[in-house]
Amino acid sequence: TKNNLGKKNGKEVIVLALYFSNYVNGEWSDLVPFEFNNESYNVGHAVFNEDESKIYFVSDKPGGYGESDLYVSEKYGLSWSEPKNMGGVINTEHKEMFPFIQGKNLYFASNGHYGLGGLDIFQASISGNSSPINIGYPVNTSHDDFNLVFDATEKIGFLSSNRVDNIDRIYHVERKLLNISIAGDVYAQ
Repeated sequence: TKNNLGKKNGKEVIVLALYFSNYVNGEWSDLVPFEFNNESYNVGHAVFNEDESKIYFVSDKPGGYGESDLYVSEKYGLSWSEPKNMGGVINTEHKEMFPFIQGKNLYFASNGHYGLGGLDIFQASISGNSSPINIGYPVNTSHDDFNLVFDATEKIGFLSSNRVDNIDRIYHVERKLLNISIAGDVYAQ
């Protein structure tokens, strides 16, 4: 994601845009713009799925559900499909941002779904068919909590938050297995 000079309502503004670059023989290639960047709205904060056949990103393009929505585009050869809004189960009238894909899970930040305050981190199915689940405290707080990423083990992660002094900082998180045992008697009537 890179800042670009754009125009909104006839005025020059800074908009976010996506670019691709490859690391080859110790050098980064020249930037190649995403074909759906636009000087009138933001396109940014992208993540690929595991086989890099899809790219998920945030945009405030007209026609969405809210202030910013999550979109997906599929790779076909050297180009990308027209971005598809992930729909009203994922997107709200407010902000959905900072997608991260791990396996069949989509993690993202939202201030439109029920949360603890500010941006909270949610988990949903990558298909977008399941209602997002707030992953709760201590990951989420009454401040802005966003941009959760996990390593390949899915046990170690990092997130950004302004939970201390309203300053964005990076926090380390560890996913622990929760063992639940239920004891009791079952009676038939």
